[in-house]
Amino acid sequence: MSETEAEAARLKKVQDKNRRNQRKFRARQKEKLESSEAQVRELSERLALLEREKVELELRASALASSAGGAVAAGLLGGAEDEDAPYFDSLSAFVSKVRGEPFPREAAHNMTFKDVARNVEMYHTKLVQLFEDGAENPNSEAHEQLVDLLALKYAMLNEATGNTDTPRLAKWQSILAALDLGEEQKQRLLAARTYLLAQMVEIIQERTLIISMLQTNNPIA
Repeated sequence: MSETEAEAARLKKVQDKNRRNQRKFRARQKEKLESSEAQVRELSERLALLEREKVELELRASALASSAGGAVAAGLLGGAEDEDAPYFDSLSAFVSKVRGEPFPREAAHNMTFKDVARNVEMYHTKLVQLFEDGAENPNSEAHEQLVDLLALKYAMLNEATGNTDTPRLAKWQSILAALDLGEEQKQRLLAARTYLLAQMVEIIQERTLIISMLQTNNPIA
């Protein structure tokens, strides 16, 4: 075999080896891509589940095991029409009280889940502030504000659930005025709020981690 032929044989051997290595490399890349796509699908499903859980927690997070958010969401998802005007009027009054500023019926009609979650958080904050201001004292201004707030809340809930036995504001005021909320009741209220908020924080943290993993596995998206 001449030197030229030997060189050609060596070159062919190197080329064959390179082709084999390229095939192996492409096969490994294909496996990695398929694995990455599977992880993205799994993480996307988990993220969607976490989003649903987060929304559910936001809607459940009302004091004394009562969810104003759930009632609001039920009204929104039910496609309220003109006959639901009393509900949106009551919702407008409740949200206005919570936020301390006018919240028109049109805005109540167009509330999103994000708006609901924000209002739930503001409602909790207002409750805590009222208790800190001495709402347990029936003769205090904070107690009067608490009476008004809860009366508006339950009026809104009754409208949302179609309860025809809606107590008048005066009746709620007379009932709540007779309450003597003790320290244990306040602590239970705050503990329930803290527990639900902790759950939401945990879900938000996991959601953030999953989004980061999705971006790592699918940098093009």
